[in-house]
Amino acid sequence: MVRDFKSFNDFNLFLKRKPMYSVTEENTLIGEALTETAKFLQKKAKEKFGVYQSGWDELAKATKEDRLRKGYTENDPLLRSGHLRDTVEMNVSERSASIGSDDPVMIYQEKGTARGIPPRPVFLITFYEDGEEAVKLFTKTYLSLIRGHL
Repeated sequence: MVRDFKSFNDFNLFLKRKPMYSVTEENTLIGEALTETAKFLQKKAKEKFGVYQSGWDELAKATKEDRLRKGYTENDPLLRSGHLRDTVEMNVSERSASIGSDDPVMIYQEKGTARGIPPRPVFLITFYEDGEEAVKLFTKTYLSLIRGHL
């Protein structure tokens, strides 16, 4: 809906009008939109496991041999049993959301180590590749929720 204002004063009065929602109601709507967005990013992050991403080094020959010895596929980076992938969680509060893992191994994989593990960032790549789509999803979901409450 487009509004036409006859003066700057009319526009100013429009901006000063009482908000449609209480802070609690607004936080609920934002929380719902953040939840949908966080679910999207969590799914995208989990899809990175087992698939080479841009900039990731090839697994070392010794790593491939070790994987085969232990009954895993030879060349699926960051994916053996699926345990590490399954630690990727989302947390949503009233006005913020995060995607991450509490497993300390994940930080070594994300950033690499001085002991020879090359960085294989999951979260950085997820936000780089899917962040813009996530913002659009949040906006679309939030606006849809607002329209549903009018």
